[in-house]
Amino acid sequence: MVLKNNSLAHNLWKTPPVKPLMKVHIFNYTNAEEIMSGAETKFKLQELGPYTYRETIEHVNEVFNPNGTLTFQFKRSYQFLANESVGTQFDRIFVPNLPLLSAMSMAKESYYIAQMGLSAVIQSVGATAFRPLPAHRFLWGYDDELVALAKPWLHLSGDMVYEKFGILVTKNGTEPDRFTINTGETDINMLGVIDRLNGKDKMDHWGTEECNRVDATDGSLYPVSMLDRKQTLYVFNKDLCRRFPLTYVKDLEVFNGIPALRYSPPNTVFDNPSTYQPNQCYCHMDSGVCPPQGVFNSSPCAFGGAPAFASFPHFYLGDPALLKNIEGLKPDPEKHNSYIDIHPTLGMPLGASSKMQINIQIRKSSGIRGFDFLPDDMYLPVAWMEVTVSELPQEIRTLVYHATFSAHQAQLVIWWGCIVTMIVCGILLLVAIRARISADTLKC
Repeated sequence: MVLKNNSLAHNLWKTPPVKPLMKVHIFNYTNAEEIMSGAETKFKLQELGPYTYRETIEHVNEVFNPNGTLTFQFKRSYQFLANESVGTQFDRIFVPNLPLLSAMSMAKESYYIAQMGLSAVIQSVGATAFRPLPAHRFLWGYDDELVALAKPWLHLSGDMVYEKFGILVTKNGTEPDRFTINTGETDINMLGVIDRLNGKDKMDHWGTEECNRVDATDGSLYPVSMLDRKQTLYVFNKDLCRRFPLTYVKDLEVFNGIPALRYSPPNTVFDNPSTYQPNQCYCHMDSGVCPPQGVFNSSPCAFGGAPAFASFPHFYLGDPALLKNIEGLKPDPEKHNSYIDIHPTLGMPLGASSKMQINIQIRKSSGIRGFDFLPDDMYLPVAWMEVTVSELPQEIRTLVYHATFSAHQAQLVIWWGCIVTMIVCGILLLVAIRARISADTLKC
């Protein structure tokens, strides 16, 4: 399992034959026009999809370091699967105008004159709080008037990496972040654990050293020493800029008898600090403002610092107040919980279902006119994604099978062989000693 250059483990890791499915569920605001006109105040949502894509992952631009670590970047590509999707790529949907709502939110901390300037720009381009878009463009990129005006500043600040705006545009292609992980060559107990992110051994987004840690796996390998049913596993989630905890749920069998350990996120992962104190480091440091129960502030990792917030789908495990002004959401633990199944002696994921929802926060300013119909500080659901691995390629299943059963049988044969050999050697040694004693007796 050590990631030595050009070894079997390294080649399987570099270009994984496993190709997960990414299923995207988009929320269509069916009464968006009524909301904007003030005729209705309750948001009516219709979940569309899933729009299903085959994900191909590669680890590229590798550098093997002399200290037993490996630096690389993720490269992802996606293929739309029409037969496994519900709906078409050109489905027309009404969605929140994310660049507009992001600009409004960031302007809230600005001077009143800056807010009035943004208000004038919004009116000049005719931007509205909701806009119709084809599903594919909303996901993978579209031209936006406000983004076009902000491009020069975004390019200078380094926030503009992609030319178009889309909720998944940063996932397609080679990601800019460089991960450095342990290969396991110097310490097998650290196999796959992140050593550095972009050359740093910790982040600077959060309020404590603990929450800024990056020493977790990237999700592709887990050190066997950490697969303790009483120990929390950590996967680093770049979309959230944090280590994401997983706790043991149960033992189970997959693929005709192969053992696995199931892990899921604990119910406290998105808790408010009032109910789970360790989460206070994820609150806004200067204001001390914390998101409500069930919502996580992922703004530090969002496109240009947008007011993006993560949650489980349909605000599962969230504060009931999140659903107060929304129709169409039905939290369900069977549909909206996540899990991962891991081989107990290989540390290899055998199956998984990761589910996360993207939300945008409305933050209004007195200097920006024309949006009185929007409730301040409300969280609008945008879409939720499910990444699943339910089938492994035959070559991986064969490898896992032999590692589980054939190797185990070989271990038993070797173990019993050693015992028999020790017994035989003991008997021979005893016979030799007695013969020596008898010979010495005869000499006397």
